[in-house]
Amino acid sequence: MRKTLLIQLLLTCSFTILCGQNPCDFINKVQEYQKNTELKLRSGHIVIDSSTFDIVTYINLFDRLRIDPGKLCNVYYKPGILEGEPIIYIIPDSLNVSMHIKEREQQIIRGRPLLLDAIQDTTGLYESLSYDFFNNPERRALNNIIPENTESGLVQFLFFYEMGEQFCLIGHSNYNQKMILCNQDNIKKAIKGYTNNQMFKVTKKKLDSIEKIDPTPVINSDNLTCKITWYELWTHSGLYRRSYEIEREPPFKIKLLESEGIFDIDVNFDY
Repeated sequence: MRKTLLIQLLLTCSFTILCGQNPCDFINKVQEYQKNTELKLRSGHIVIDSSTFDIVTYINLFDRLRIDPGKLCNVYYKPGILEGEPIIYIIPDSLNVSMHIKEREQQIIRGRPLLLDAIQDTTGLYESLSYDFFNNPERRALNNIIPENTESGLVQFLFFYEMGEQFCLIGHSNYNQKMILCNQDNIKKAIKGYTNNQMFKVTKKKLDSIEKIDPTPVINSDNLTCKITWYELWTHSGLYRRSYEIEREPPFKIKLLESEGIFDIDVNFDY
């Protein structure tokens, strides 16, 4: 009898600890991985440094999300003169992407034979077709991942949808850079980062005002929806308290319910 009660107690405690886990542990783990990801030059092109980023390792951080069998997840780096950002995509694992894009390139050239004479080098055309291919909403990972229908799964789902590609941003892409502040350590780092920073204009009064904020994500769910509220720092525009609602049935639609501006950030430079 005592043994049975002990097992029940241990199971109850384990369940309580699991359910009581702060989603900030997950958020910070992913954001730390994102922060440490770097870029490098390869054959004149900017690419993600594979020694700092592995797509399998990254996706495995989202252990409550999955993709359909027979699908492959990978990352493409969007080229640009004044910007750059990653696109995580999901495609059938049997698809030869390079061959598929080459065939499309040849179709265009055959349909417009004077084009080849005009451009000589088709590298730009191939890069443009590559971007169109990977940026297709039907292939974007954020539109294909499937969450576990639990609060933890839906937190990971929302984070991936909103923040999953927030790494290796360059140039103008930084205007949309954002991150989650979910504990006091995050708050302190944000205050320190903007204090006496000549690149950004944020008053000390505004920064001091967030010291008393409890940034712990708030999650409320029922059988139909899950509501998640957290603080988003858009590094070039401001701090916001945002609330989202996620439907708990496929396709798990996400809706922004409220966005409350805490303070604005002015930028003193241009990219």
